[in-house]
Amino acid sequence: MQGSTVVILLNFCAKNPPHRQAANRYLTVRRKQKLNLKFSSFKVQTKMKKKSLKKINDSEAKLNPIPIIVGVPRSGTTLLRFMLDSHPEMAIPPETGFIPLLNSLNESNNDDLRKEFFQLLTNFSSWQDFEIDKEIFWGKLSQCNPFNISDGCRIFYKLYSACFNKLRYGDKTPTYCLNMLEIQKLIPEARFIHLIRDGRDVALSLRKMWFSPGNEIEVQANYWSRLISTTREQSKQCNYYLEIYYEDLILNTEKNLKEICHFIELSYHSEMLNYYYHTPTRLKEHKGRILNDGQVLTQEQRLKQQQKTTEIPDQKNLFKWKEQMSREEIKLYEEKAGPLLKDLGYELNYPEFGILKNKQFNNLFSFFKRKYLQYLGHNYCSLGCKSRKLMTIGLKIILT
Repeated sequence: MQGSTVVILLNFCAKNPPHRQAANRYLTVRRKQKLNLKFSSFKVQTKMKKKSLKKINDSEAKLNPIPIIVGVPRSGTTLLRFMLDSHPEMAIPPETGFIPLLNSLNESNNDDLRKEFFQLLTNFSSWQDFEIDKEIFWGKLSQCNPFNISDGCRIFYKLYSACFNKLRYGDKTPTYCLNMLEIQKLIPEARFIHLIRDGRDVALSLRKMWFSPGNEIEVQANYWSRLISTTREQSKQCNYYLEIYYEDLILNTEKNLKEICHFIELSYHSEMLNYYYHTPTRLKEHKGRILNDGQVLTQEQRLKQQQKTTEIPDQKNLFKWKEQMSREEIKLYEEKAGPLLKDLGYELNYPEFGILKNKQFNNLFSFFKRKYLQYLGHNYCSLGCKSRKLMTIGLKIILT
């Protein structure tokens, strides 16, 4: 049945050039996806996107690249932060979080802008984690004339890295994945590293955290899909963007770290593999804080959520959803996020949820179905239920 359907569709498309072109475009995309998504028992894909920096002036081009680690929370971004931070030349602070708020500052008056910038950062909830002296910070800002927000950010990062006698610096704030274009405009030397993890494993880890979007599995699936889709969409306009998969980082750590170092123009150092020796000391920066809803988050609670970064990476932590998720939860998750999981190359328990159900696909599918039935000379309404299902399955196999 499948072979005859192919012949019929090709014959029809040959007589209808516009439809033939539409079909060829759709089928070509699906073939490429299948070829690119060959996946063994674990994820081993890495994608790097690099564009010309023609829009960046000469003075900005000489600045060292700043790695900005982004991704869905609980995707391993803290782990990668400590790996890079263990490099003798690189220091990455705890999550900053204030960059999206910088757009609200008034740039009309230079002195007022400097004061507003200083007050915004030093009053922000994460400021105490950085352990930067306010007077020293203000002194450095005062020496910047004329002052601008971009240089203010660089002063902040430089002061932080200087605390560890390091020259290079970066950032690790997962949800900056929603603000990459703003950050690139503000800091043109930014190079984004998007860490991607199987969404089902993310859900298991994230749903029990205080910053979780919700406990329901459908909420977790939608949240994961939204952040990754938005990040990948914004990446099309980013000058530098790199995708690393968490599973591959655990299984092939040295290979991935060398690729990241090449991406940010930093010489590889083997000490990054021994990050877990340094992590306990670095985690002491994570102070207790009061949340927006008034709840108190203790230092012990913050340390506990990052406990695994003090240990050697364990491959047993990969794909834990297969054992810890119920069949119903897996089905609900894949029903919401199946197309994106499949697009990223992750295996599905329910392959039927990997089909992207959008208006364009449905219209094309319905069109071919009607023509297929016309060519066979059948009256679809007179067919039995089983025959209808078989025809529908056959068409889905061809189109997906």
